[in-house]
Amino acid sequence: MTSAFAQTTDSTITNTEQPVEYVIELINNNIIQGVVVSDDGREIGIKTTDRGLVFIPKYEIKTMTLAADLPVILGNKVYSNPHPSRYFYSPSGLSMKQGDAYVQAIYYVVYQAQYAITDHWSIGATTSIILSPILLNFKYTHELGPKENLHFVTGLQGGTISPWSSDDLLGVAYAGLTFGNPEHNLTLNAGSLRMRSMTQEWNGNTNKMDDVIVRQNSPALSISVNQRISSTACLMAEFWYVIGDNNDIFVGGPGIRTYRGKKNTIDVAVLAASVSGNMSGLIPLVSWTQRIME
Repeated sequence: MTSAFAQTTDSTITNTEQPVEYVIELINNNIIQGVVVSDDGREIGIKTTDRGLVFIPKYEIKTMTLAADLPVILGNKVYSNPHPSRYFYSPSGLSMKQGDAYVQAIYYVVYQAQYAITDHWSIGATTSIILSPILLNFKYTHELGPKENLHFVTGLQGGTISPWSSDDLLGVAYAGLTFGNPEHNLTLNAGSLRMRSMTQEWNGNTNKMDDVIVRQNSPALSISVNQRISSTACLMAEFWYVIGDNNDIFVGGPGIRTYRGKKNTIDVAVLAASVSGNMSGLIPLVSWTQRIME
């Protein structure tokens, strides 16, 4: 049998006389599930329901996880959602673990990184290959429900639209609730979008253009959902509504997140955009996320 494998495991087999069920990830990202019946130091024997007894060289194993520690989807043990703390872009109230981190690339043009300082606090940054915008964020999450099915989230994100000018600034403050768990959840967020920009207006008294600072404070709402549908995919949707001084803006739509192994996700979505009820078009979204620590 051929496959690929790393040398770290989530669990170690300490007593092969008491068979234990594991989910094994190979380095080629294939998944094997079954009861471990032997371990001679070089390979393990695992009794599966679909392949019978399989012997796997240890150099081919990427990770081993006790099946009892994993969620059940459609009757099968599966790896947990590797990226539950964020939807396409909106944050959820599901916390990252201390030391965990990820990098998200949208079209490989816009990049976002997040690092968990504690189990409740994380920090991050967003920018693009042209360094516009440059945004920093802080996020706090906390479990409210006794069965870990209600989560609170609040945060700040702000920075400059252009690194070459401090005149155009952007900031978002928000708070919200997440209902559910990493595999099935819904998040409601509400906040305020603030912008400061520099423009020029004609001054009739001086007969010349004057610099004018424009400030805008717009209430914003978002709703996001995540529904696990298989061991390797979930359906997602995200919707934003911003109440502007002159125009209301809506952006959102459905998509799918696919998992490859325990740390990689790919998001594909089609988002609709409208201004004051007038359809502006459809926006395809493709992003890739990699967990880099745990």
